[in-house]
Amino acid sequence: DFVKEENSTLYTKTISDISLDKFEENISNNVSALVNGNIIRYIEDNVSVTIKKSNDYITMIRENNEYRLTLKFNKNRKEIGKYLLKDNNMLLNLEILTKELIIDKNKIYILYELNEEYREFELSIKE
Repeated sequence: DFVKEENSTLYTKTISDISLDKFEENISNNVSALVNGNIIRYIEDNVSVTIKKSNDYITMIRENNEYRLTLKFNKNRKEIGKYLLKDNNMLLNLEILTKELIIDKNKIYILYELNEEYREFELSIKE
């Protein structure tokens, strides 16, 4: 649930996350999200998600009471993500290689490799 911030717009997002290596079922959810400039915020399965857009890269932060996951997606570049387990303050580094990154006004598409497993993330904006 969101408190609408000044200069922000409430949208419905369609989010898909697919593990291509494990042939998992495509998970697609419609959620309400706040868009304020280049920042998108929504809650999915009791996890707060913040996406920060720039022209060349995306930063995604997923957080709940148990963990904080920070991922940076930059096309054709390796980045180090951070996975913080809050109970014991344990920090794990995750290697991310972004294969494809599309940032449009109404869509974000990311094909990436996370610790040698291919994943796909797509976020579509529908007013």
